[in-house]
Amino acid sequence: MIGEPEEVSEEPGRPGAVDGPAAGGAPADDLIEGGAPADGPAAGGGRQEAPVRVARRRVWAGVLTGVVAASAVWAAVLRGSGWGQVAPPDLHGYRLVDDLCSSLHLEPLSDALNGGFEYNVPVVRRGPTVDHMTCALTARSASADGWETVYRVTVSVDLHKKTDPRTEFTDLYGPPAQPPPGLDDDSGPYLQYLYTHETRVRAYPGLGDLAYQTLSPYHQGMSVLRGGAVVTMTLDATNVWTLSGDPPTDRNGAPERPARVTTIALRPALIRTVRHVMTVLSP
Repeated sequence: MIGEPEEVSEEPGRPGAVDGPAAGGAPADDLIEGGAPADGPAAGGGRQEAPVRVARRRVWAGVLTGVVAASAVWAAVLRGSGWGQVAPPDLHGYRLVDDLCSSLHLEPLSDALNGGFEYNVPVVRRGPTVDHMTCALTARSASADGWETVYRVTVSVDLHKKTDPRTEFTDLYGPPAQPPPGLDDDSGPYLQYLYTHETRVRAYPGLGDLAYQTLSPYHQGMSVLRGGAVVTMTLDATNVWTLSGDPPTDRNGAPERPARVTTIALRPALIRTVRHVMTVLSP
């Protein structure tokens, strides 16, 4: 005979209570205080995080906020102290002048070249980091036989306002670390320069903070560093036939005058002119 089904009690600890998932389908181990599952649906259909997780997130948020605040404070301190900043080079009052390329400002070289240069408008560029000026000048010396000697002089001035140009100056104008093969002898390192002739570069003491002189029979140059100011001057010359027809030749068929002109005699005037230019640039 089939009897009545035994009633099952839902209260824990009472006879007939069922051990297993609680009402709502969540395991007993997943229940948290308040009766809601740790990761299950909360009352009202949303999700509720465990208090431990919420606490951890709040701790990490506080830590990150502190790190950011401390970094901002240190950044302000370093900016105020100037740490990591490089002081701009001293220009010693040098500035660009509009008439730098005049014969008056290029004495005594202009006097040595029969009265001066054909005037040339300088190229000028000004910027937040460097001011630049350059001139390309020409002087002519004609003779009655139809030949003319043309002298070409370049003058450049760079005023570096942000960074010290010493390293670049040495790389550009100083002797090379390794001279070309076959050009090194007891008199010092050489460069392969204009017309593939050997040109010697040497330090020139007593002018600016650092100066280099470029020497060859046909090319002369002087470059001077003074604080953030760089002044450079070069000199070359050629012979030109100015009359119609071919130039006269010698018995070997070569022109009576070589194309290249020796400029060694103008070295002293070039050096004195660089000194004069630096005086003109200073107040």
